[in-house]
Order: sequence, then C-alpha cells, then structure tokens
Amino acid sequence: MIKRYIITITGSVQGVGYRSFTASAAVELGIRGNVHNNIDGFVQVIIETEETAYQSLLTKLMKGPPFSKVDKLDCRVEEASGEFHYILTRTP
Repeated sequence: MIKRYIITITGSVQGVGYRSFTASAAVELGIRGNVHNNIDGFVQVIIETEETAYQSLLTKLMKGPPFSKVDKLDCRVEEASGEFHYILTRTP
C-alpha cells in the first residue's frame, strides 16, 4: 500500500549535495515526491511510496553523500494524496 512519508533530516546536510543525492536515490528506487532545504538548516523529504522502498531510502538517507553528516531522521506517515508524478528538488 502506498503511503506518504515526511522525513526531516538534521545535521550537516545543506551545501553538501544532500538534495541531489536524495533525488538520485529516489529515482533509483522509483519513488516520487520532493526534497528541499529548510531555512532552519535541515532537509525535508516528502515522498509517496510503498514501505519497502521507503525503508531502502531511509538506509541511504542515513548515510548521505560524502561530506554530509546526518544527526537524526524524523519520520511521519500520512495517507497518500497521489500528487507526485516525479522527484523534485527545490530550495525553501
């Protein structure tokens, strides 16, 4: 069953290619949604996918790209809306 997952990543995750890394990982896994920097210094990922792809993405997000340092992932699950047709990276 497809659900919406909202993931907030804190640590040294801005200015190190984290959004691009996330978008590439999502494309590899066939996940749709968006990823953006927040002005408070964290990255937020909003995706709609199945549980197995979500878990695979979490594993990748915890590691992150070179030069990033992930301190924490906060995750929230909601009902999927079907609004995403691709993965999109954007700034705040």
